[in-house]
Amino acid sequence: MDLLTIVIPVHGQWSYTRDCLQSLREHTPGRFYRVVVADGGSRDETASCCGPLLAELFGERGEHCRVSERLSFARACNLGAKEASSDYLLFLNNDILLLPGWLEPLLIALRNEPRAGVAAPLLLYPGADVVPDWPLAGRVQHAGIALDPNKHPVHLYHGFPAGHPAVRRPLRLQAVSGAALLVPRQLFHELGGFHEGYRNGSEDLDFCAAVRAAGGRCLYEPRSMLLHYSGATPGRYEHVQDNARLLNARCMQRFIPDLHRLAQGDGFSPVLNEWLEVYLREAAPEGKMAGEPATATPRNGKTESQLREWLERRPLDQNAYVDLAALQHGAGDLVAAARTLQVRAFLFPGLTAFSQALQACLALGDEGGVARWRSREQAGLARLRQLPRLLEQARDAADWFDRPGQEEIRDLYLGWIEHAEKQTS
Repeated sequence: MDLLTIVIPVHGQWSYTRDCLQSLREHTPGRFYRVVVADGGSRDETASCCGPLLAELFGERGEHCRVSERLSFARACNLGAKEASSDYLLFLNNDILLLPGWLEPLLIALRNEPRAGVAAPLLLYPGADVVPDWPLAGRVQHAGIALDPNKHPVHLYHGFPAGHPAVRRPLRLQAVSGAALLVPRQLFHELGGFHEGYRNGSEDLDFCAAVRAAGGRCLYEPRSMLLHYSGATPGRYEHVQDNARLLNARCMQRFIPDLHRLAQGDGFSPVLNEWLEVYLREAAPEGKMAGEPATATPRNGKTESQLREWLERRPLDQNAYVDLAALQHGAGDLVAAARTLQVRAFLFPGLTAFSQALQACLALGDEGGVARWRSREQAGLARLRQLPRLLEQARDAADWFDRPGQEEIRDLYLGWIEHAEKQTS
């Protein structure tokens, strides 16, 4: 029996699949695993090129499992895993690049966990040499999934520097991403696989809820690290609302807000923006992070290189991004300044940050950045035009958190309500 079957669901996007398979072969020596590319009706080179490349890289251990119709992520994964007889299954997005030593930490994590369920790695965006126009190049894409106080699933520490201590800590979580997910084969089949009612989203959350209901744990293991382009499949986000409704109906009662507790352990606390979107800030006074010596050097007067180093350690010092962008702009490096302001806008979503990122992209003629931040700005303004609904949501949240141990979050919503009511009076 093989140790592992790697299932890669695909629909087109051959260049991603090709690079994924080549990185898999390069960084996974041995003959202890099989690779199944579950192809749902690809119309590009995948149809003719995938089988020969699998044979070249993996011999008889590679399989191009192709059907004529397009499949959802869940259906493709279930199809690829159907005939597997290995100890473990690994579900892997085709827009992932493997790195040296990626597998062993995931296997160890599951083997050392008495209540093993699923394990997922740290996922980083590829570096600027691969995606030069992406502001978060080289930063965290996935370090586990948390539920914010609004009970929305979020990627924990998305956009953080890859080496930050908060990112490098293994965790037991309510859910992890299905982009790279290791699970014992027997457990996967006992739970019925991924629920096929979803359309390219929320299947992983649903499955993780089922794992926990069965007594298993969901593990985030940062000693395993992969690169993830994220969202490469066309139409990836077309069914977000339908998927969210199905998830809510099936299993949201199995999830509780935990972002604030996870963040507090790393010296951060949640903040609400103008339309109740949650982001994180430093919980300790400025100039001192939790666990950092009291003699920490303030950022004022630092050079550009010193500010960069500062933000590697202090990624939630919002003013430092403004200072860094000002230095970069003053030196004539408009590209770097725009990148800095965009990173800030990802980490601190709000109209001011969106507007400044948009203006920087306009000055550069960066069409992708302009579209990104104009869309985010317009979406925020649309939410603000629904203030009565926002107030209702905030009051409901304040009532929900009005219980022992949740006073900080209750007061967060009460403060937002007070400010919003003053603005409209």
